Amino acid sequence: MSTATATPRAGSSGSMSAHTVLRLARAGTRTDTVRIVLTVLGSAAATLGLLAVGTVLSVPVDHNPNDSTYLTAHYTSELLAQYGLRKGLSIGLLLVTVPVLLFVVQCARLGAPARERRLAALRMSGATPADVVRVVAAESGLAACAGAALGALGYFVGRLVADAPNRYGLRPLPTDVLPPWWALVVLIALVPVLVVALSVLLLRRVAAAPHGLTRRSRSRRPATWPVVLLGAGVVLSVGYVPLARRVMAGPLRSTSFDLVSGPYLGVVIIAGALLVVTGLAFGAARLSHLTGGAVRRLARRPAVLLAAGRAASDPWLGGRSLSVLFAAVLFGAGAAALQKAFLLPKRANATMDGLIARYTGVHQQDFTDPVYVRAFDIVQIGVRVVLVVAAAALLIALVERIVGQRRQLAAATAAGVPRRTLGAALVLHTLITTLPGMIIAALVGMFTGRAIFPNYDVSQPAGVYCVGSDYVQPCVSPDDDGLRHVSLPALHVHVSTPVPWGETTLVVAVAIAAVLVTALLSLPFLRASTRLEDLRAE
Repeated sequence: MSTATATPRAGSSGSMSAHTVLRLARAGTRTDTVRIVLTVLGSAAATLGLLAVGTVLSVPVDHNPNDSTYLTAHYTSELLAQYGLRKGLSIGLLLVTVPVLLFVVQCARLGAPARERRLAALRMSGATPADVVRVVAAESGLAACAGAALGALGYFVGRLVADAPNRYGLRPLPTDVLPPWWALVVLIALVPVLVVALSVLLLRRVAAAPHGLTRRSRSRRPATWPVVLLGAGVVLSVGYVPLARRVMAGPLRSTSFDLVSGPYLGVVIIAGALLVVTGLAFGAARLSHLTGGAVRRLARRPAVLLAAGRAASDPWLGGRSLSVLFAAVLFGAGAAALQKAFLLPKRANATMDGLIARYTGVHQQDFTDPVYVRAFDIVQIGVRVVLVVAAAALLIALVERIVGQRRQLAAATAAGVPRRTLGAALVLHTLITTLPGMIIAALVGMFTGRAIFPNYDVSQPAGVYCVGSDYVQPCVSPDDDGLRHVSLPALHVHVSTPVPWGETTLVVAVAIAAVLVTALLSLPFLRASTRLEDLRAE
């Protein structure tokens, strides 16, 4: 990509020609090349995700005449076959696609200072605000359109490759279903439209007033109100269910009003999770400031001192990307706790079966449907995908910061600081900024999921039971079916949801690994930004 910029030539109508707009859109540095490549890849992934959601929602519903409540389709996976599970699958796919869209939006900020200066120079050389808007739209729109076309091509090719029905005519994926043509057009065009609109919105000040373009830096201390918001979210998420159970067992015992189940529980849990994620996103700077100050008082090595000092003095780092990262950790830890809760009936029934077997000598068959447990495994896969996308967005924030601070980094190199020390400080600074928020998000998600289903009870009344070869059931009459009769006492089993420390630790470990890989991938940009030539006046 050429680094030279062309002087805009005004036509008879006072606006740039299409050829000039395209030339200016192609001008830029290596950072602009990276931004375009990431925009293409992100747009392709987002388009593919949206098309997948549209395909799942387009699966026709077959009514079972014997059971109007059971809706099915002809697929091997229960997540696609059952209508209720299919709705959850579409929501899960959409939740995975949203971080990809945020990543594409984050790409518009890569190399923002140099890009803003370049666009401001166009305004100073005679370009109108509309001309600058067209250049911005061409820069981001062409990359997004290329990505959308790539995603659509992958979608249609994937349909052909994955269309493999078995001998019963059941397919593993809904490759026999296609959304309506108008829905395809909307889904493919959605990402380019959003990218262009948000890019123009982010650079509207440059187009309107180039004289006001300044490098803004934050020197004030981080605000404390996000910490209050975080605390309110923690109380609402973790404490609502126990408090509601106490209220239902006390003042509202005789009423039909239920605070623990139904829409109230879902609204409160979602509201609490949003408060926690918002508090972590806006309070990450405060956490980084406090953690950096604490580490700086204990640190002895130069890299740790540099990282802790930077975290305490300049704690802002990629708020939008951090919000996605924290949300993924919270969602993954909560899903791990809910998976443990969904296994409670199996544990309780197994314990009850052991008690009954002491009296009858017969172990009953387990009829637990594993599809819901497998659904949580798919959720964890989606969480890993979101973590990778969030790490990619964090990479953009890191590269933007490195490019913006290249003069300070070059000055540190000229003063004798080794590049290896600066690289280690960059990696440690990234961990100091992200690790406290990830730990808080994991703990909140884990204990929130456990609070929703803290325990499970199974009871069996005393009586005479008929014992078969693999079952035990109440007898209708004393000589029912000629089976063996056994008198059983009243039995009760109470199991509690275990705290998923191992699964939550795994989620946090994957998140930390993604952050470390992100920091390591940004090191080549650090090497390019520590050249002594950058100390010259620009």
